[in-house]
Amino acid sequence: MIGEWLPKFFKELLYELREIDSFSVPMIDVIHHLEKLNIVDNLDEWDTLREIRNTLTHEYAMEFDDRIENIKRAIWAYKELRTIFKKTKTNVKF
Repeated sequence: MIGEWLPKFFKELLYELREIDSFSVPMIDVIHHLEKLNIVDNLDEWDTLREIRNTLTHEYAMEFDDRIENIKRAIWAYKELRTIFKKTKTNVKF
């Protein structure tokens, strides 16, 4: 899911594209640049992905229904991340 590597990846990408000039740019600014490049639809999408990541990595659901719901959320997040990477490949030209 969204670990530490994904924000680093996007900062590296934006740096190479000369969209940013420093790696210390706050993540909210990175997301705004990704929106401008049509890679991420909006900040809410990113926040939802982060919430799912936090839930899956920091909470262990005891109830069966909660586990099923977490699996559904993980599958949704995977599909969203796959779409983001496809948009990256399509919309970014070096």
